[in-house]
Amino acid sequence: MAQPTGKGSKGTRWRDTRPAQYGRIENEKRLCNAKGCMRHRSCLSGYCTTHHARDVRWGHPEGRPIKPKQYETETKQVTEIVKRNPTHPGIRRGIQFFNDWVSKAEKTITAPGMKGVVPACEILIHLKDRGVTGRDMFIRAASIWLHLDRYPAAVPGDRAFRFALADAVFKLASRLNARNPKSSDLNRSGMYIQQNLIILFANIKITIEKRLQEQQKARSEMMTPLEL
Repeated sequence: MAQPTGKGSKGTRWRDTRPAQYGRIENEKRLCNAKGCMRHRSCLSGYCTTHHARDVRWGHPEGRPIKPKQYETETKQVTEIVKRNPTHPGIRRGIQFFNDWVSKAEKTITAPGMKGVVPACEILIHLKDRGVTGRDMFIRAASIWLHLDRYPAAVPGDRAFRFALADAVFKLASRLNARNPKSSDLNRSGMYIQQNLIILFANIKITIEKRLQEQQKARSEMMTPLEL
């Protein structure tokens, strides 16, 4: 089937769309690439409708949402670290990272030719408008990172890790939009956070683990048998 693409010197030009339609028909005859799935592929995707939707939303066909309750323990631990270290240069830098990100978003969202330069501009501005602070975003990002580091099986791959990291921060404000965040925003934002804060997150992890070890040691010492 041919469709018009515009007008040239000799009239309307036509583009043959049959190869694309044929490719779609042939692709839909094949099975989904997701492990164990016996459904047929959707359109030109390598996955069925269900697994394609998961790949787009969660960064992997086997991806799942991670709810704040699942990393509630990590959130309490990170919050305590932040409270105990308000003047620590790393903690201050981590919080400032998110404040700067929001500032950049506000400056570039309306600037000509700057669309897409800063990831997730609209979402970050929405978070600020809902009263979410850089400190809130930092604690949330560090908490989900710590949880995923402890339980790597929770996300099936690096891309899903990035999606989960960004999604956790975005969910600090309920109902961001009528639709879900774009895949590009999730992927770029997760990567942006990792590239800038992974060393600090690792430091927080080491600090928490050290404290847990000290607490375990104290409990063990209290259980040491006494002389009769």
